[in-house]
Amino acid sequence: MAGNLTASTDDIDAFANSIRTQHDSLSQAIQQLRTLEHNTSASWNGEAAKAFTSFMEIYFSQAARMNDQLQETADKIAKASGKTTDHDQHSAKAVSAVIHNMTLPN
Repeated sequence: MAGNLTASTDDIDAFANSIRTQHDSLSQAIQQLRTLEHNTSASWNGEAAKAFTSFMEIYFSQAARMNDQLQETADKIAKASGKTTDHDQHSAKAVSAVIHNMTLPN
């Protein structure tokens, strides 16, 4: 049996913001590593240096793509939170309209 997820829009927004914080931290870590790689490569010559630089460029490319996906995930979660709020408001209006139009016996 599937479980039910209960989360307020504030909870969902907080989760999206947490993901954004992780994205920002990861961006900084990638930049710091890129600086270290650049400093290492600047004083290193030869085939091993070329292989290392090539490997690191692939790594940085993949890390950037992964981090972009993290940001996109946060954006999608935040967007879903807004849709949930819109849906709740729409449902509340629909229920209010039904109640308003009901004719109950005295």
